[in-house]
Parts: sequence; C-alpha cells; structure tokens
Amino acid sequence: GNGLIAACDFSYALTDSRFSLSETRLGLIAATISPYMLNRLQPSVYKELIFTAKPFSGADAGKLGLVNRSFPNMEALETALSDTLNDICLAGPQSLIGSKKLINDLIHPGLRDQMLAKIPKILADIRQTPEAKEGFAAFLEKRKSNWP
Repeated sequence: GNGLIAACDFSYALTDSRFSLSETRLGLIAATISPYMLNRLQPSVYKELIFTAKPFSGADAGKLGLVNRSFPNMEALETALSDTLNDICLAGPQSLIGSKKLINDLIHPGLRDQMLAKIPKILADIRQTPEAKEGFAAFLEKRKSNWP
C-alpha cells in the first residue's frame, strides 16, 4: 500500500492511520516500491523507515512527505478532497496534462537535462494554443475560463 500511495500525484490520510515499511522484518528488500518512495521521501528518511520498520501515523506520514496532508476525520478529508478537485477543474485540461508530463520528466534523472533545454519551446508552443489564449483572455477579463 505504501508504494501505491507514493505513486499517486496526491495522497491523503487520516491522522490516526497506521503505516509501516515492514519489508526488512520479513526478510525482504523494498525493491518494487523504492523508486516511488524515493520520489516522495528524502533518502535518509526512507532509510530510517525501512531499516527500523517502526509503525508511524498518518500525521507522521504528512510531516515526512509520504502523504500530502493528513486529516483528523473523514469529513475533513472529504471536504479537502472536494476543494482540491474543484480547484483542479478550474485549470486548463491540456495544461494539466502538459504540466504533469513536464514534472515527471524533470524528476527523472535521465530526462532532466533534455527537458530543461526544451522548456523555452514548450512555453512558446503552449502560448499559441486555444486553451492558453482562452486562459489569458479570462484572466484579463476577470472571469472563469471556458476551456475549448
């Protein structure tokens, strides 16, 4: 479950949720989840969690960065999730897709330098799209965007 959480763009937990990276207590190596966990956690934090296999709470998972945030109850979590989804829906669909791809490429060590060199072209190209033109017009006219 920890690997799935780490692979998500957003992850939330209840503060009293319980987590543990217990592979080493089972005589295993956390090979499958490590690439995803290292995208979420600092290596030293991840090592401590793996080497000790000590349980930690949802509140701790939020402080460590495994989850984006933790909440005291389901009502608070559902409200925050609804607010987050509403905010995402205000963004341009193609800009969301392009942003996710760019971020994922920039954090991939083998693609980072290549992507940094492409950023000026990416920005020039995106500014010419109907979506970006509508976004700029809506901003200047102080209205919500009507995405094409």
